[in-house]
Amino acid sequence: MFKRAARVLFIGGSGDWRTDLAVRLMGEIGAGWMEGRGVDLDRLDAEQLAWADLVIPLDVDTRQRCPALPPTARLKVWDLPELPPEETEAEIRRRLTSMLGGLRMLSRVDGK
Repeated sequence: MFKRAARVLFIGGSGDWRTDLAVRLMGEIGAGWMEGRGVDLDRLDAEQLAWADLVIPLDVDTRQRCPALPPTARLKVWDLPELPPEETEAEIRRRLTSMLGGLRMLSRVDGK
């Protein structure tokens, strides 16, 4: 495992409920491995971006309006489709599980 949990910042449009959902699911799925925060694009500031290791805008429009990232942060645009809430939850859960699998794989490589 890494020295600290990976910091993931989810960015959505104003009032996008998916940011809260992603943070909650990350706490369930990635506890100890990933720490999540969510923010509306209109409330995003440089301090929040500096905190993040990975920045995930939840759609392309949000990404296009996002400010430049610091050199320490990586970007991954999810572009979540418009789905009913239960399908959105399943899709976010799937993506987070994949991210966690990648972190676990990296930790095994680093542990050699």
